Parts: sequence; C-alpha cells; structure tokens
Amino acid sequence: MKNQEQFKSFYAHRLKESIVGLEEKRKRYKNSILQFIAAGVFFLLAIIIYVNTSFDWLSPGTIFIIAGIGMIGMGISSKNKSSDYVGDFKEKVIKEIVTFISEDLSYESQGKIDPVAYHKSRIFLNRVDKYEGDDLVKGKIDKTEMRFSEIKTSYKQTTTNGKQTQTRWVNIFHGLFFVADFNKSFEGSTILLPASGGFFNKITRFSQNIERKEKPMKLENAQFNKLFNCFTTDEIKARYILSPALIERIVDFKEKRKGTPLFFSFVDDHLYVGIEHGKDLFEPRVFKSLDDFDWINSYFLEIKLVVDMVEDLNLNTRIWSKE
Repeated sequence: MKNQEQFKSFYAHRLKESIVGLEEKRKRYKNSILQFIAAGVFFLLAIIIYVNTSFDWLSPGTIFIIAGIGMIGMGISSKNKSSDYVGDFKEKVIKEIVTFISEDLSYESQGKIDPVAYHKSRIFLNRVDKYEGDDLVKGKIDKTEMRFSEIKTSYKQTTTNGKQTQTRWVNIFHGLFFVADFNKSFEGSTILLPASGGFFNKITRFSQNIERKEKPMKLENAQFNKLFNCFTTDEIKARYILSPALIERIVDFKEKRKGTPLFFSFVDDHLYVGIEHGKDLFEPRVFKSLDDFDWINSYFLEIKLVVDMVEDLNLNTRIWSKE
C-alpha cells in the first residue's frame, strides 16, 4: 500500500496540475454564491425602502416578481456551477487518489452502499425514512472483497400538541459505512456499539434501547469493554469471531480514530463498520484555494485509513474454510 512520501510525489507530479486547472471553476462557483447572497441583500433592502417610501407607480407584487425571477435565475446558475465544479473535482482528484492507493479499487462519485447491506448490519435498528449516500469505493485488497461509501440516514419525527403538528428529520447515521468479506465462516450476529461519548452517546443509547435479538456480553479485555458494548446471538460464536488478537486490533484501530464514533458488526460471514463523522468528507472547498497539499492530503489519509482496515484487522488471513 502506498505511503505518505509516495503521495507527496504523486501530488507534485500528477494531482497538482489538475488542481490548478480546477481553480477557475472554483472561483466562478464562489462568485456565483457571492452574487446570490448580494441579490438577497438587495431584495431585502428594496423591501425596506419600499415600505418606508411611497412609490404609487410600483406595486409590492411587481417588486416581488422582479426580485423573485432574479433570485431564481441566480440560484439555478449557482447550482449548475456547483454540480460542474464538484463533479470535476471528484473525477480529477478523489478518483485519482483512490486508484493511487490501489489499482484494484474503483470509485463512483454517485454510488453508495446499498440499503440492504446497511440494514443487514443490524447496527441501527430504527426505521429509516431517508437514505442518502455517495462516493462509493469498492474492490479487492488481496483476498478480501470490500466496499465503502458515505451514508446519511434519518427518520421523520412528527409531534403534536393538539393544535399544531410539527415534523422534523432526526439524524441516525452520517459517515462512512464499510462492508467486507470476513475471514471466518460463521452464522448469527455480533454487534459492537460505542460504550460512551459526548456527541454520539445519544445515538448509542437510542440504538441499544431498541429491542434487539442480540444479548449483551462482556469480554476479557478491560480496555475493549471501556470502548464498546457487545451484543451477540451466540456467545460461543462471538468469542470465535472476536479472538484476543482481533480485539487488540479493534482497540488499536479505535486509537487511530480518537473522538470518532465507531460501530462494528459481524453478520453472516461479513464485517460492517460505521465511522460517524456528521459531515460530508469528500466535497471540495469553495472559499479557499484547492492548491494546498495539507488539505488534499487529508483526503488521502481518510481514504487510506478505511482501506487499511483490511490489513489492520488482518482480514486477509483466511481461517480454514475461508480460503
């Protein structure tokens, strides 16, 4: 797998030229956003002036129509520039980084982990009313088939006080969702949820309070038990899956992601991992230059860290029937 020094060379000799070429699109998109904001401010000022001044020849409806048409036109223009800029960035930067890490990996900017895999993981059991995702990376690392993408799931919550009804969207998961062929054959499910934490403690409590067929169990590693709550359909199978070596590897991987909620599940020969970020990871920035190695390097490190899970968790070491 490629290292940091190799990526520096790749950036200088391959990526930099594409990034410099994208700068004009970034600037045009930035200007369209600023123009849209300026038009909004102008619209508000026009309303204020009209309210405080008498213009018998100009009706409020005329002002709204003129301003509305202008705002809609600028909004459409800004959206088109956004799609063009973001699409180009993902093809010329993110896709190149993925194939640089491994030529056995492919990238689809509009692809995502399918909902069937998300639900099969049994990490989040609550109803999903909205399922979104993009930035799918998939391929084979040595013996292990793997794929991951950004996923955002939420459900609709409706409350009423008898007079008014309010609806809001509640976030369930927003981050990278990873699926891989596990290196041991097994049936049933074993789930690891974060044991505690600030932002994601609410998510964890919510996930654990939903009635699930998996029952809680403790393992012998004290550090592991501090980090995760374990649930399983079969303690014997869970201990077969969660060997002392794998437990240590999971703890070590968590050390690399301090402050980031991690969810693991082992279901019917597959490993599922949710890495909660609460934000979009692979979108280009707009108000600062793209030509910044440290910033581009953050994409490389994020993708590589997920791909490296195959090695970090020793998934290529096949056990008996998993050759």
